[in-house]
Amino acid sequence: NSTALVADIYTGGNSSSPQGLTVINNKLYFTAYSAAFGRELYSFDGTNLMRHTNIDNGAGDGVTPVNNGDLQLVWYKNKIYFAGNDGSTGNHLWQFNPTNGVASKVYDINPSGNSNPQNFVLYGGKMFFSADDGTHGDEVWSYDGVNTPKLVADIDANQGSFPANFSVVR
Repeated sequence: NSTALVADIYTGGNSSSPQGLTVINNKLYFTAYSAAFGRELYSFDGTNLMRHTNIDNGAGDGVTPVNNGDLQLVWYKNKIYFAGNDGSTGNHLWQFNPTNGVASKVYDINPSGNSNPQNFVLYGGKMFFSADDGTHGDEVWSYDGVNTPKLVADIDANQGSFPANFSVVR
């Protein structure tokens, strides 16, 4: 009944502020911050710590941080989805494929700014999330893992409905 430091990602007295701790295929995936890479995707298999991404190729946050309690990573169709930022096009929907180790942008929902995808939930074989396309404001979107993400509904045509806290009730 003891605790131990697994890794000191942001060395010294600074915190790496791990977020999105999610177990996938017997590995713990999460995001953490370091001065050298910003917030990126990591995994821990019980022995080895591995950084998987450096999306913006610098010290900026490649994986967008979230508020405490918000779901940051979602496992869907054998990939990890999250909000990512390559340092030039803003926050958009990204995926990481653990099979080949490649992270890639899924789609630029808002070509003129940040789409800020968040509040991920799986339902009916699709992934749902909130995002802003620059026209409708922050609304509900769906993604089937293959086709272009789609706006589910423009709930508030004036400013966006800012949906959050999605839950599946069975």
